[in-house]
Amino acid sequence: MPCKIPKSAYSDLATIRKFVLYDVLLEIPPNYGYQRLCEALRKKLDYRKYEYLYYQIYNGNLEPNMPRFFSKNFSDLPKEVLDEVVSNLSAKERLDVRKVCRNLRDVIDQQKTNFKILKIHFEKNKSIILKIDDLDLKFPKDSFEEPLKRLENSLKSSRHVEKLELKLDDSQGSKSLVEMLRDISMTRLKVGKAKISVENTDEALEILGFFEPGELKKIELTDEKNRLAMESGEGNVANLVEIDQFKQAESVHIREFGVFDSESELLKKFLHLKRMIIKLNVLRKEDALYLKNAILENSGHRLWYVSSDKELNVQEFEVYLDNNGDISDSDESLENDEEPEYLRRLRRLRNMMEPVCWTEDIPNSEDTLTVDIDSTEIIFHRINLNESIDHSFND
Repeated sequence: MPCKIPKSAYSDLATIRKFVLYDVLLEIPPNYGYQRLCEALRKKLDYRKYEYLYYQIYNGNLEPNMPRFFSKNFSDLPKEVLDEVVSNLSAKERLDVRKVCRNLRDVIDQQKTNFKILKIHFEKNKSIILKIDDLDLKFPKDSFEEPLKRLENSLKSSRHVEKLELKLDDSQGSKSLVEMLRDISMTRLKVGKAKISVENTDEALEILGFFEPGELKKIELTDEKNRLAMESGEGNVANLVEIDQFKQAESVHIREFGVFDSESELLKKFLHLKRMIIKLNVLRKEDALYLKNAILENSGHRLWYVSSDKELNVQEFEVYLDNNGDISDSDESLENDEEPEYLRRLRRLRNMMEPVCWTEDIPNSEDTLTVDIDSTEIIFHRINLNESIDHSFND
């Protein structure tokens, strides 16, 4: 049963103002609120006056004058129009426009947008670096509240972040950053590439857990504390390979995050990756052949960098891989017995250290495999030379 509205309400501005205030508090759009009010009063009102009153109250003016003729500010435009305008602003422009008024601030904060890069670096005893697309800012080391708040607002309003880059140290600002990520990650963040540098590898794995698996295509982790004096970090790698973010990634770079033993079965966990950069305690010839066969069995573009803490005998690896392991460990039958011993030693040393590279066609495929071997690393590259190069492999 419809309520009975006193006739005085038809023209009483104070009563109409209360109805409009009610619409604003319930966040009812002005066009819909106008229709409701006309139906309630059983009278056609002036929509321009209703809309003016609505936005005056919305912007904090509870006692607006109602002139016969009026003009609206840019911020008084309908939300649909403001959304369209704001969506075309750069990060720097969004920050400037956000300061104009509460209406525009709310429009910007509520709008989901795509970011190319969000970056924050905490440098020891230096400034805090913040980058939000085209916006580059620098803050004093002890003033971390403002950059964290800006990063938080950006993450909350993000639809997708192409690259998120975090560099943490042992400062209070870094600890607050992790706490902030915990608070806003009730729904996982949609990030394409995460580049995380930490002094606590457990924090790196926790941060990875804040991102949506499958959306996260590229992972790069660095252990800053052990970067120059890397010790076995197999436990960290073992935990990494068990999380969904790793299992559904396409590219993983952890050479400066953890070193592990190929005999621990962890190496098998990396074979689904299109691109990997890893480091082993010892890279054996058998491991190299295993990786070569694995990349031959896979399909599509693959680029694998596998380095070793222990120097490689380049000549031995070349012969072993070229013959698919079907040779003895050493073959000196081709050596010249008349060659002086010192020249023989120099030749052996040169062969052991000099980088080699060869290419072979992959059977039953249009792909080609290139193998580069030097004294510390082997690179396996599977590619179709007739197709365009995927430059995303090189970022």
